[in-house]
Amino acid sequence: MPRGRTFDKASAVDAAIDLFWSRGFAGVSMQDIAEATGVGNGSLYLAFGSKRALFLAAFRAYCERRVAFVRSAVASPAASPDDVLARYFAAVVDDCAGDPQRRGCLLINSIAELGHESPIAEIADDTLARMVSAVAEALEAASPSDGGRSDTVRAAEQAVTVSQSLILVSRLGRSRDELERSAQDSAAMIAQAVRAA
Repeated sequence: MPRGRTFDKASAVDAAIDLFWSRGFAGVSMQDIAEATGVGNGSLYLAFGSKRALFLAAFRAYCERRVAFVRSAVASPAASPDDVLARYFAAVVDDCAGDPQRRGCLLINSIAELGHESPIAEIADDTLARMVSAVAEALEAASPSDGGRSDTVRAAEQAVTVSQSLILVSRLGRSRDELERSAQDSAAMIAQAVRAA
């Protein structure tokens, strides 16, 4: 009688996230994941089917975590758009500075490596849209103006775009002070645009 899988798929996905984040899709083999998890190649193939399928499971899981990260960063009631944006960018800078390896973001890294492929592009687009929606909802709730949803969505799009740029340049070893200055300047400009709407 064949033996069933005796490992936790979620743990394998976590290990895969870490490896793909550090080395990219092309830089990771199923053997690397097997060594990181202590699970045999055969069991990994049985559970996931292929390296690409495992990558997609890891990428989806990571993207869900990034959306949750953004929602958490803007979750508390805020007195103004300035508060929302300051909290959001502070969370992004903390996240960047908290990674000693300065790996950036698996979402951004994967767009650069595989963004021309489906379903990577669709997952990335959906993730970014959900991040924008979370920031827009927080801005709208904190905005005293009647500028309308389109203004807060545009502001949220700018905020998410800038945050992704901060994550990208953090890979170059920018100091926390440099990241904070850029974040604070960007937050102030975007908040001013929301107030002026």
